[in-house]
Amino acid sequence: MRFFLVLAFLFPGFGPSPAAWSPPEKGTLREKALAAFKGVEKGFPGKEWISRQTGAGLAWGESYRLMAYVSMFGGTGRTGYLEKALERMETVLAFDPDWRESASRGEGWYHCDYLKRKQPLNMQNALGRVLAALWSATGKKGYRDKAEKLARFFRRRLRSKGRAWVWPYWPDDQKGVEDVSHGAINVDFAFCCFRAGIVFTGKDMLRFAGTFRTCLRPGKGFARRVDGGGDLKYSSAMAGWGHLGFVAPWIRKARFEFFEKRWASSVLAAPYLAETGRPLAQEGPQERASPGKSGRFPRR
Repeated sequence: MRFFLVLAFLFPGFGPSPAAWSPPEKGTLREKALAAFKGVEKGFPGKEWISRQTGAGLAWGESYRLMAYVSMFGGTGRTGYLEKALERMETVLAFDPDWRESASRGEGWYHCDYLKRKQPLNMQNALGRVLAALWSATGKKGYRDKAEKLARFFRRRLRSKGRAWVWPYWPDDQKGVEDVSHGAINVDFAFCCFRAGIVFTGKDMLRFAGTFRTCLRPGKGFARRVDGGGDLKYSSAMAGWGHLGFVAPWIRKARFEFFEKRWASSVLAAPYLAETGRPLAQEGPQERASPGKSGRFPRR
């Protein structure tokens, strides 16, 4: 039963029998991504990812694994990936770090006893992605409530820069600027919330697309920081910004043009590229559309 709930909530518009999927042509980016993920998956640790120091390692690491399986389902339609995600969700259910919240502001965050301060935003949002996935899979209101409070906490720490967002690594450092690798987690959390109708709006997502444009160096790579500064050593992190292609299709084209000549086989790069790495010519019309008021995308 929970398996079908995952289909219904994580992928609105899908049913228990996903749309037909055909293997990618040889030599294409999608074929490389699907092949690479087999190698990436073998490298997953067999046990839970737990950091004794920060207390946040399990959910942060597990969120990568969960989102990888979710994206592989999105790229292939193969339900086995969702079954694996469900198995891994069980390891997160028992994990409960130090949750704090402000009732008056409707915000929530995770506090780290080891660091003696609020966790960095990327760790907060990695945990948020897990909460959003758990809510989608189970329908339990408590998961959505925490995801919503985390989303509001993050949203209020975004700073406008032209038509783009800029944000810090530490939540209380409003002059700081995050890097695009951690930033990929932030953006993907915001997209997951937007898709579920939680806090973030279409206008917010277009500003994240503006951040992508600020960081993009056509034909060269992706700037290190979300304000567009720094070198291009984090260019492979561009893969993790892939869901913005559902909001701004030109992002999908830019990513394809970069990765068709280069390759990144990280935990999330391969599945994100399998799901969102096709050129515009191979997309269906629904992949150029924005979600409706419900936050749901049309069926593939």
